Amino acid sequence: MTSLIEGQIKNGVPSGIARVIDAADGTCYLGQFKEGKRNGKGVLFKHDGTVVQEGIWSNNELSRDQEVDLMV
Repeated sequence: MTSLIEGQIKNGVPSGIARVIDAADGTCYLGQFKEGKRNGKGVLFKHDGTVVQEGIWSNNELSRDQEVDLMV
């Protein structure tokens, strides 16, 4: 299965601000990306909109759990 990507894309992967919905489990990440990986402020949601993780991401891993403001 593939993911749905909306937002800034560079070389076919999210780079900048984007929303990615995982087709396999329906989770959605909204936030900052660098070269296709979660980097910067972002929020991971379940398919029903419940927040799973929120904070500062580095290399696809949550590095600091905190409330983030995604308004740009």
